[in-house]
Amino acid sequence: RNMVMVNLYGFLPLYFAAKGGALWEGGGALTLLLVSGASGGIVGGWLSDRFGRKTVIVLSAAAVAPLVLLFLRAEGIFQFALIPPLGVFTHAAMGVRMAYAQELMPGSPALAAGIMQGGNWFISGGTLAATGAIGDIWGLEFALGLLAAVAALEFVISLALPKEVRGAAKVGA
Repeated sequence: RNMVMVNLYGFLPLYFAAKGGALWEGGGALTLLLVSGASGGIVGGWLSDRFGRKTVIVLSAAAVAPLVLLFLRAEGIFQFALIPPLGVFTHAAMGVRMAYAQELMPGSPALAAGIMQGGNWFISGGTLAATGAIGDIWGLEFALGLLAAVAALEFVISLALPKEVRGAAKVGA
């Protein structure tokens, strides 16, 4: 999901400009994505503490691909209305994944955090050039649409996560 977030950060203003909109519209869309994403991170963490890490990871992953596709096919105010849920669901599991990784490595929580942060940003940052190249060849909307496939793959992979991590504190305890 980090790939989806990073690419939206990088290309959302350009996407609106390519559709004939002003750069301020794209900047406004990005601001809306980031603000709603911040609230999504808080809500995701709260829900994770009550219902479990895997539940939040899986349910938020399930929402991202359809939201990306709906956003790309929508127009006008409806498109802007899809940005807050897209922000919430793309960011809802960010802190949750970090907590989950730290539970997987209870003796090395800082290393787990470093692997998650470094790995996520390294891989996600590396996709920006590829998304841009695909956008140059087949169009930015097509390139951003491929992010839905990435999100769908993450959803499938998340289903294989164990429900509880051995040795982790019991959720809700």
